[in-house]
Amino acid sequence: MSQLHFTPRLAAFLAPLLVNTVLSLPPPGLHDAPDAADEHDASGVQLVRLRRRQARDFGVHSNSYFYTARVLVGYPRPQPMNVALDTASGQVILASSSCSSSACLEHARYRPQSSESAVDINADGTLVQQGQRLATRNSLRDAISIGFSSLDLGDGTVTGHFLADAVCLHTDKHQDNNTGYQSVWPSAACAEVGLVAATQLSDTPFRAAPYDGSIGLGLQGLAVRKAFSFLETLGATTADTVVASNLDHVPLQQFALYHGPSFGEAAFGGHNPKRLSSPLQWTPVTKPEEGYWQFTILGLRIGNQTLPVCQNGDCRGLIDSATSKVGVPSDVMSHFSSALSATPLFRRDSGGCAGPDLHLEVSGGVELTLKAEDYADREHSECSANILPLSLPESFAGVFILGESLLRRYYTVFDWKHGVEQIGFGLAADQDAEELRIVSDAEAAEDVAEALEARASSEPVDEQVLPILLQALFIRIVVVISMIFFGTHIVSSRSPLRCLERLLSYRGLLLEVAEFATAVPSNEAPDGDECVICLGSCEDDPETISGVLGLQMLCRDAGCCSASASKGSQTPRWRRLKCGHHFHETCIFEWLRKAKQCPVCRCPLNGKASDDCTGAERRLLEARRSSLFGLLEMVHGTVEALSQAQQ
Repeated sequence: MSQLHFTPRLAAFLAPLLVNTVLSLPPPGLHDAPDAADEHDASGVQLVRLRRRQARDFGVHSNSYFYTARVLVGYPRPQPMNVALDTASGQVILASSSCSSSACLEHARYRPQSSESAVDINADGTLVQQGQRLATRNSLRDAISIGFSSLDLGDGTVTGHFLADAVCLHTDKHQDNNTGYQSVWPSAACAEVGLVAATQLSDTPFRAAPYDGSIGLGLQGLAVRKAFSFLETLGATTADTVVASNLDHVPLQQFALYHGPSFGEAAFGGHNPKRLSSPLQWTPVTKPEEGYWQFTILGLRIGNQTLPVCQNGDCRGLIDSATSKVGVPSDVMSHFSSALSATPLFRRDSGGCAGPDLHLEVSGGVELTLKAEDYADREHSECSANILPLSLPESFAGVFILGESLLRRYYTVFDWKHGVEQIGFGLAADQDAEELRIVSDAEAAEDVAEALEARASSEPVDEQVLPILLQALFIRIVVVISMIFFGTHIVSSRSPLRCLERLLSYRGLLLEVAEFATAVPSNEAPDGDECVICLGSCEDDPETISGVLGLQMLCRDAGCCSASASKGSQTPRWRRLKCGHHFHETCIFEWLRKAKQCPVCRCPLNGKASDDCTGAERRLLEARRSSLFGLLEMVHGTVEALSQAQQ
């Protein structure tokens, strides 16, 4: 059972939720498929095999079993998923690829990006983002919260948003030996339906659920609106084609369920007479506007004991195909316990359970009888009644929940023709050995297919994902190459930053020498051996004679070198520091690149202590604040930081 809670973008969206209009979902070209009539059986009935699966062992161990169907979602590459066919729900719910909760990650997830027919919609059927089939990540859209109540697995919630896509029942026609699953859209086995893509699933009950989602088979009252009802949209595109062609096999507004001891079967567009061992008996649906498949109970007997309940017709039997237990109103449970204790259940020698029969007298003159093996559960060597008390809201007063126990005994047909909704019950025929063998082989092949799907990937690469992956790979390669190149060379002597730093440092030293080391006129030049740096060994060196080129240009611009040697002179250029010592220009320049002090007396280049600055020194400090020296310090700091990071 489920209850809906909307979180719409605007309150105005709540009003038209139940407007009976049909969505126009697929993009152009979606219906360019083979003639739909070719997909119908002669009877127009679509038969779907149901697999009996035990609940997963999560939290507490459960002996409950569920019947799941294989469906194909999307077009043109359908995504196979296992779903429960839930008669007590009205929504199609699938775990979305954007869901990261544990319950989602442990199941197959629906990928709208892989389907060309997927459309992001709001609850009223409008597009989430105009002009876009799939909305961007941060688009404002309607959300929905659905409360689930399970007798077997507990209560939980589903949170998600709305999409529309093609959902096809998996029949034998969908299997192709070469490609695996083959899309047959459109066909009588497909529905163009609004669905809930779950972005969050609670651990209870969904981690224990042996299915990836559910398809609600409730009446329209349980759906958000008509376009979200699987029954209302199933085969809708082909029904018009059939009527237009004046064909005789128009599908009935019926579906049928059979839950056998080994496997089950669902029929859509009618029912399968081979599953019946007795004629169908019909009872009308009570309060069909509520959306539940429920009928009026007029009396109850356990064995030969008539219970003093439901005699005024105030009890209802609600069919929930997604439960294996029998739910009884809490105020009636004491009568059940008393009657069962008078005739206790016991285990037969053959292994089954025996005990009193449970008789339900329902409207329409129908009597339903459940054997002990239907409502009892065998654990180890004892049998116990699979009956639980219900604590439901006042609107569900007098409701009995019937699931697998009823659908195993009776082949049940659900007729949802508007205005005359009814339920038919007929005793189910036994499963023969040949059919069991065929089903066993089919399930073994299905296990292999599911294992291959899981091994391949939970998120296979498709045409839309591949370009994104290639782009990400290219960006990663560029980043790695850049890190290798810059990480290797940025701290080396050939680094562009290091070269820039040395260039700026050289330029700054030229300014300092020109400011604090005056040129010695040629007529005052001392002997060569008075340069304590080279002791006269560089006296005849052409580079010593020519001096520092950049320094000469600065001096020429400033008019400070008028006394220097003339062009072509063989006398080396000399410089005198503030302290009075003099040196070859090239010698002192190379020395000052390493130490800003006199090589003889160790006085600073400016000749005075830092706390007694001259006007020239003050001008130098101002120059340091200029853009040239600021850039030099910035580059130097950057190189040092990168050097430390590299180490």
